[in-house]
Amino acid sequence: MHGDSKIECLEALIANITEFDSAYLELRAAGVLDILIHTDFGIRGVALRLLYKILPNSTHEQLYEIARILSVDGPNECQIWTLEIYKWMYDYITNYLTKEIKTSITPLSESFYHHVREQLLQLLSSKNEYIRVNSRNFWCDPKRLSTSSHHRLIALV
Repeated sequence: MHGDSKIECLEALIANITEFDSAYLELRAAGVLDILIHTDFGIRGVALRLLYKILPNSTHEQLYEIARILSVDGPNECQIWTLEIYKWMYDYITNYLTKEIKTSITPLSESFYHHVREQLLQLLSSKNEYIRVNSRNFWCDPKRLSTSSHHRLIALV
């Protein structure tokens, strides 16, 4: 399937994707993760929206796999959805690490955290003003940065 018909099929999945028990595995088997590096940004944008819907039902390892594939390049719609996915992942991984500290932090979790953080920091320098402001607002939340760090961030950006 190609072009508009592929986009329409992916859009049809968005509404009900959370009802599949193994949505991530189904999407992966269907090649949706490969679409995330596709040069057709229309298809990539729909795939990003689809992935955003399944984030809460994905495992730690699946989220890490998605994070490693995502790219912050592309047109505005792709960047906006990538930002939303990375923001969700950052909050997820920081909560996960808080719980994991009681036992021991795994190398996967540490790598996951650093990757997501680096990508979010990279989006602070996006050419798109909406992305920059949204990224800055994300980091300015007191649960993510202390007030002094927030002021330093604003001065840098």
